[in-house]
Amino acid sequence: LELSLAHELPALPQLLCAAIVSDVADEQAVYRQTSWDGPLTKSQIQDQLVNLASLAKANLFNDSDVVSVDTPKIRLLVYAGVQISALCKRLVSISDKLVPKRRGATVTNASQVWIDVFFNSLAQKCGVPDKNLLDINSQ
Repeated sequence: LELSLAHELPALPQLLCAAIVSDVADEQAVYRQTSWDGPLTKSQIQDQLVNLASLAKANLFNDSDVVSVDTPKIRLLVYAGVQISALCKRLVSISDKLVPKRRGATVTNASQVWIDVFFNSLAQKCGVPDKNLLDINSQ
């Protein structure tokens, strides 16, 4: 996923971002190996998405930090979140969209809950609506 932000990030943060996305991709692959839902519900899968949940619930700032949307840290975190969100959406096949009870769609829906938590916490820390936070990718 190419974003306008990629060229602005130093090499080490880009590598860290790639490692996080890679861990989430591996986790996604595990739950998408079977095509049918089987015994796992959305909430059960959501509980087992440990890497994604850890990122979403991580305490990334001190309570006293005043955070601006334009800081490199926020830009990196938004970049990582957008990459993870795009990855999850790209992994849904046509069959997953058309046929009910397909695992890929369930995993994407469970993942989206954690992605929303991640972006909501970043937006809240910056004091901006989620949409404004995501707009920094187009700047």
